[in-house]
Amino acid sequence: MNSSLFSSIKLVEVYTALGITDEARSIAAVLQYNFPDSKWYAYSYALLERQGLSPEFEPEKNKKFLGIF
Repeated sequence: MNSSLFSSIKLVEVYTALGITDEARSIAAVLQYNFPDSKWYAYSYALLERQGLSPEFEPEKNKKFLGIF
């Protein structure tokens, strides 16, 4: 695991524990975007879910490239 991924997971943990939920959600959203199938994102998501939260990022379905494709 690279250090930035580990740092992001730890930040989600710390921000959640401190009640800084907006920051925790934002970082989890970055993890979701960059590592959607990783166990580390799943762990971060579970941390948020226990607090009744979810990441802010929701992937757009059927997004077209430049509105063309």
